[in-house]
Amino acid sequence: MDYGVLVSRALRIMWKYKYLWILGFLVSLGEGGGQVIVNFHKKSDLTSSFLAQPGIILLLVLSGVFLFVLFLILRYIAHGGLIHCVNRIDRSEPTGLGDGWKAGLRNFWRLFGIGILILLMIISVTVVFAAPVVVAFLIHKTLGILSLVFFIPLFVIALIVICFIDAYADRVCVIEGKGVTDSIKEGWFTFRNNLGKSIFVATISLFSSIVYGTLFILIGLGLVADFFLAWAFAGLIPAMLIGISIMLVYVVITEGIFTTFLSAFWTLSYSEIKGLIPKPAIAQSDSK
Repeated sequence: MDYGVLVSRALRIMWKYKYLWILGFLVSLGEGGGQVIVNFHKKSDLTSSFLAQPGIILLLVLSGVFLFVLFLILRYIAHGGLIHCVNRIDRSEPTGLGDGWKAGLRNFWRLFGIGILILLMIISVTVVFAAPVVVAFLIHKTLGILSLVFFIPLFVIALIVICFIDAYADRVCVIEGKGVTDSIKEGWFTFRNNLGKSIFVATISLFSSIVYGTLFILIGLGLVADFFLAWAFAGLIPAMLIGISIMLVYVVITEGIFTTFLSAFWTLSYSEIKGLIPKPAIAQSDSK
């Protein structure tokens, strides 16, 4: 596998087919935006009286649950659509946003089923590794610490393996059209039979994430500096309105772009590993 060529192809697809950014953003929204954490560090009288109203609390809880479910549904639809579109583009087959959305809807329940089984695998692994550690601590503190040193690396490795299985299983499901259990089995076989290649793909993904995160923070700091300049010259309220608008656009675009690249890279790598595409060329696909 020529990993440099895979990165180049993923970047070209990402940049040429900008409608994929919409799907990429929805995927990132479902992965991060669905987690709502409310933390009250100091309870003022206003906060206490606000929380004392059961109706408001129930409304907030229901709104949170609704948004979580909505983001989760959009995430799976967009994830399936993104894999489908990149695969068709790389096969020189026509596709577009509407085609990707339909593919996401078509594969939604299977991808959701894979997600549920992957979650159960993570929970099972956590219990398997946590149980002996708890028992060791109950016996003796020193034994507990030693068990942590022994089990934590194994636990991390197990989670990494599950992540590989998940990444491959999703692509088996969308590209090859297999069911939930067959996709997970094939995901495991793909990882097991291509361990070295998988590690290289993950390493490149990790390095890309570090580069992206660094650039995201640096550019974000520049935008924050612009906010303070706007505050000094235009006042707080106009600066906040402009700053929030710019930050929202910045986050939407950057998350959409990077998630598209990462998904495309994994899809192209999977196809290359499985030999599904002989020598692909990026198509002049329909961007409808």
